[in-house]
Amino acid sequence: CFGGKKMKKTLFVLVLVLTIVSSLVAGTLATYTKTLDPIEGEVTAKQFYIGATETAFADVKLAPSEETSWDFSVINYQGDTLTEVDMDLNIVVTVGGDIDGLNVALYEGDTQLAETDVKNGTINVNIDKAFNKNVKEQRDFSVKVLWKNGQVTDAIDTANADAFAKANIAVTVTGIQDLG
Repeated sequence: CFGGKKMKKTLFVLVLVLTIVSSLVAGTLATYTKTLDPIEGEVTAKQFYIGATETAFADVKLAPSEETSWDFSVINYQGDTLTEVDMDLNIVVTVGGDIDGLNVALYEGDTQLAETDVKNGTINVNIDKAFNKNVKEQRDFSVKVLWKNGQVTDAIDTANADAFAKANIAVTVTGIQDLG
C-alpha cells in the first residue's frame, strides 16, 4: 500500500524523528513552577459579655403607702474576661397585674431614670456607651415600687387586698455593641 519496504522504513524513521523532536521541544519549553506556603491568619470574635448580680427578686407583700426596692448590678466581665467593645445598655422594666396605684421607678444610684404609674406599664431606658471596652465595670441599679396612698379610692385599694391582687415586675437588660 505504501510502495514497499523502503517506504515503510522511511515512514518509521520519520515518525521516530518527529517523536524525538517533540520530546526535545517539549522539554525545552518547560518553565519553573514553585508554590509558596500559604500565608495564614485568623479572625477571632472579640469578647462581648454582660451579666447581672441578681437572677430573681424576692416576692414581697405591700399595702397602700408601703414601698420596696430591688437592687441589681450589671457587669461587663466574667472573671478575667472583659468585654472588648464599647457597650450600650437597654433596660426594660415591665409591670403587669391587677394592683391599681403602684408607682414603679428605675434608679441608677440616687438618680431616677424613669417611672410608670400604671398597673400595666413599661419603662424603657437606653444608656449610650454604658461600658467601655477592656475596662472592668459595674453599674448599680434599683427598681423601687411604691403603692401610693390616695392614687385610687380606698374601695379600690381594699378590693385589691380582698382579691389578693398581684403585680408582676420584670427587668430585662440587653447589652448592644456601641458603634460610635
